[in-house]
Amino acid sequence: MPLHSGSDAVHREHSAPDNLNVKAPLRLAEIVLAVAMLVAIALFFASLSASPNFRWSVFARYVTADLVLSGVRVTLTLTVIASALGLAVGLLLAAMSTSSLRPLRWMAGTYIWCSRGTPVLMHLLLWFNLALFFPVVSIGIPFVYSAWQIPTNQLITSFTASILGLGLSEAAYMAEIVRGGINAVDHGQVEAGRALGLRRSQILIFVQLPQTMRAIIPPISNQIILMLKTTSLVSVIAGNDLLTRVKDIYNDNFQVIPLLLVATFWYLAFASVATIFQHYLEARFSRDLVGRRVRKTLRTSEVAL
Repeated sequence: MPLHSGSDAVHREHSAPDNLNVKAPLRLAEIVLAVAMLVAIALFFASLSASPNFRWSVFARYVTADLVLSGVRVTLTLTVIASALGLAVGLLLAAMSTSSLRPLRWMAGTYIWCSRGTPVLMHLLLWFNLALFFPVVSIGIPFVYSAWQIPTNQLITSFTASILGLGLSEAAYMAEIVRGGINAVDHGQVEAGRALGLRRSQILIFVQLPQTMRAIIPPISNQIILMLKTTSLVSVIAGNDLLTRVKDIYNDNFQVIPLLLVATFWYLAFASVATIFQHYLEARFSRDLVGRRVRKTLRTSEVAL
């Protein structure tokens, strides 16, 4: 049984009321701020519902309309495929950036520099108008023999151009996220892998990448949510996404605000689902950290006793 001096007991007696005195005003401030926020939100939505210009009946009619739902499906498909493509190419670029071969580092750095320095909309337009540069895509010996060919306009449709423009542009950002996560791993882990006789590629795949997952999940999740919203740019090339479908509808019935609210509803819904999934992944990959903190706290307490 540990013995405590009288001064320790007196210190605890004085510190407990002080903590209570500090927490009470903070708790009151939190309650007042929460009530003020709820009142402001309630007044905002009350003003929206009372305005005749929003036409909530139009919103209710089109929020689950077949044309809108088809745009929702295209938006989700673009988000998933473009994010997967961006992550796959980003992993390759990150591996090239950390390679010991200078030409690979130069190639990765040049690609990342070009992609991050140009707008996504320009990427979409370039891919959509690729036929202006290459009218025909062929496989064979250049200038000698063509075993297979197809007109570029048939190969690069608006959907394909959307996937390539969004995914390859996203790859530059994914590469920087992964590279930052790899660099955050303790160098001692790399040295341990070398001591075990692992090659550099094996160290990257089996030692560094698993440990970077905890660090890169939040920024990658943010990029996926950003991709969900960035898909709205494909409306410029008639990508048949959610915003394109909504624009087609309000160009016919001139109900601009209700249809934009329909698009806003679906974007917010899917962004909320993605945020919940992000928190789940963060909790899953942080379980070992929580256990480590608990064990460390117990060991510290034992030493103090």
